Amino acid sequence: MSTTPAEPSAAGTVDKVAKVTLAFWLMKICATTVGETGGDLVSMTLKVGYAVSSLILLAFFVITLVAQLRSKRFHPALYWLVILSTSTAGTTLSDFMIAAWAWAPPRARRSSPAS
Repeated sequence: MSTTPAEPSAAGTVDKVAKVTLAFWLMKICATTVGETGGDLVSMTLKVGYAVSSLILLAFFVITLVAQLRSKRFHPALYWLVILSTSTAGTTLSDFMIAAWAWAPPRARRSSPAS
């Protein structure tokens, strides 16, 4: 299983993204799982809270995204770091919104099941 980049396009450019294969979906699922765990690690284990951890992980996301956009060719490790940083920052930011702003989707706000 490989996460090689897509073939050159009609314009002669090469995409800097992985082909959507079984390996892609397995790694995407793993990145999402690590995103949950990584967000909790920074916010709870390091005891910095959701606001600070959201800022830390958003900064990591921006750094990885800029590196990916500046690269001239496909780098699998860099590509997956962007995916990982996206899921980690997104998870922590949503946790912050729920904890700090008492925001939650309507179904999550119910205190008891409907009769």
